[in-house]
Amino acid sequence: MFAALGGAGLFGTPGAADEHDPEDVSVEDDRPVGTEALLQLIEDEYGDMLTEEDIEQLEAEVASNREVAMSVRDFDLANGDDMAMTFRAYRGSY
Repeated sequence: MFAALGGAGLFGTPGAADEHDPEDVSVEDDRPVGTEALLQLIEDEYGDMLTEEDIEQLEAEVASNREVAMSVRDFDLANGDDMAMTFRAYRGSY
């Protein structure tokens, strides 16, 4: 459950990512932009099922996921860039 809730910060529409302005949200200095909003959403939806310990764990996970999401978003790819690793299903031999 924590992974699913923490991952909420990773997903959004491409248009929303382009419209992002880091100055439009006030957060603590040690947390990425949007962390407080996501934590508030999680607490509003699931607060009655979460303990203080759960909330503290979620705070760390959501902040970490937001940092990763911002790093991925900042990395420019060209239209023709491929993955670093190609996946092939194992069919008994290579």
